[in-house]
Amino acid sequence: MKTNRILTYSFVSLICLELFVIILSWMISTLRPDLSVNSLMGSDGVRWLFATSVSNVISEPLAWLLLLSVGLGLLVKSGLLSFGKNRDNVRKPFLFQHKLALRIVFGEMVIVMGMMFLLTCLPHAVLANVNGDLFPGPFSKSIVSTLTATVSVCSISYGVICGTFGNITSIFNAIVCGIRCVAPLIPVLMMFLEVYETVKYAFNL
Repeated sequence: MKTNRILTYSFVSLICLELFVIILSWMISTLRPDLSVNSLMGSDGVRWLFATSVSNVISEPLAWLLLLSVGLGLLVKSGLLSFGKNRDNVRKPFLFQHKLALRIVFGEMVIVMGMMFLLTCLPHAVLANVNGDLFPGPFSKSIVSTLTATVSVCSISYGVICGTFGNITSIFNAIVCGIRCVAPLIPVLMMFLEVYETVKYAFNL
């Protein structure tokens, strides 16, 4: 409840900040036309607000949040995080399954790290940019998606072997649960991105 209240106040504050930036850009462009400030209440500014209303918020940070929420949901619902805490409560016939699942998860992580080493550290690495650097480049842009895919595969493997994921529906429900957990952050992030892009346009940053 406290977290939702904080997010609500943050969302309202960002809306007020957006309105403040719009009014401030109009005032500065009117009083100091010599300054390089784009009025968001002028014809060009209004066109920009309408034309970019979707592209401003549908960006990489929002996609990262959704991807991470998928991995989070699978990781939590698979029971992989809570195995160490509940190990003493696991019945002996099922303890072997949990140990086997952990070994498979460890093997999958080793395979992923090996693949990433081959794709990033060898000469003329596939994920390096034209200068041979990893940042910026395909590797840096794929960190979140690679991390999510790795966590998802390991969590699904663990959950299937241990029985926490009995069918495809339970896996899908875990994904939905993860998205539901971060859902309150989505409108706040979208409003933050809108304010950020508005400030960039208004003040030519």
